[in-house]
Amino acid sequence: MSLGEKFQRDLLSIAVDLDARLYGKPLRSQSFLTQTAELFWTALGNFLGLALIHVLPAAPANFLCKKFAALESKNENFVFDGTSRQNIEKAKRMHRDSPAKPALLFVTTHPETTPEQAHLLGQMVVQGVNISKALAPSARFRIVQALDDFALDTLSLPVKGIYQGIINQGHIGINRMPGTKPSLVEHLLFPSHYSKTIFRIVNALNKRETVWLALPGGVIHNSRVLYGIREFARDIFRLVPIGQRSEHRRDFEIFMVRLLSKGEKSASVTGIMDRNQENELTEHLKNWGIPQEKISEAVNNLKEELKGLMPFRKRLFRILYSRICRKGVPVLVIPFGHLDKNGQLGVYVRDPYFIQDAKSHIPTRED
Repeated sequence: MSLGEKFQRDLLSIAVDLDARLYGKPLRSQSFLTQTAELFWTALGNFLGLALIHVLPAAPANFLCKKFAALESKNENFVFDGTSRQNIEKAKRMHRDSPAKPALLFVTTHPETTPEQAHLLGQMVVQGVNISKALAPSARFRIVQALDDFALDTLSLPVKGIYQGIINQGHIGINRMPGTKPSLVEHLLFPSHYSKTIFRIVNALNKRETVWLALPGGVIHNSRVLYGIREFARDIFRLVPIGQRSEHRRDFEIFMVRLLSKGEKSASVTGIMDRNQENELTEHLKNWGIPQEKISEAVNNLKEELKGLMPFRKRLFRILYSRICRKGVPVLVIPFGHLDKNGQLGVYVRDPYFIQDAKSHIPTRED
């Protein structure tokens, strides 16, 4: 196991522990029979992903993708609001007037996995396929989806195996917990190793395929652990004087995440950092030699980050955009959201934009 894989497992274990305490659903060990069954269903899913999504022409493959997504969507007669329709028309003009054929990148929020919101994710995919068909009929629609056991723990074994196989071969899967599945299943899902995700997204866009990327947020406290607090720790580690860096950056990040995830009233669970947590965090950062003014600024930024319904993946966008721009691929970004400015649930299309360079338009929460 590499250092990166160990870090991923340590980080996910914190989220697993939180879920175990809050909901009583830890990851369970599998019997030999269960492992064999998962291998069978995953192999079948791999075959279906290749046959129905990867090998088929884009039009029928996208049609199947839309039909599967529609199973989770409640509203078959969905109609966009006026602003969304205007933004869709704007995207059509931008796509039509582009000097070179652009790829499409849908960046979307992630509704919570509650009965009130879960159906919105399927509706967002359905509408994404519709818009992609209108703008780029020949473009294959690729969904970026986590398929580790932590993401699929509510699915039955046959559904889980088939689903992760289809995503692995037909779309862009992310196995964030390598080494936790049976070894032969891991082998089947190797294309979805987390280290390959950025490259698979860029490769799909380079081929002018459509990519649908949902930001984390389905379970808010997990998103804070896996992304928000972790990226705070990554950024603030750069402020530690080199002479006082007694541990590796990844160990520092794990320590910070654990510090802010202790108990049901922790910052990662509630989104609020109380005075005791703030004092403890500040004291640790002082001991690492970080100046007080830098600590105050970073902690205040973290407090704002924790309030959000999804983590602000600025680092992800910088890496993704820089690699896209290096390829010279024109990419039209169409943001989706599941809440309007008044907090009303729905599916909303935000203002589209082109990626010009790595720093020209890092998305904001409003996007």
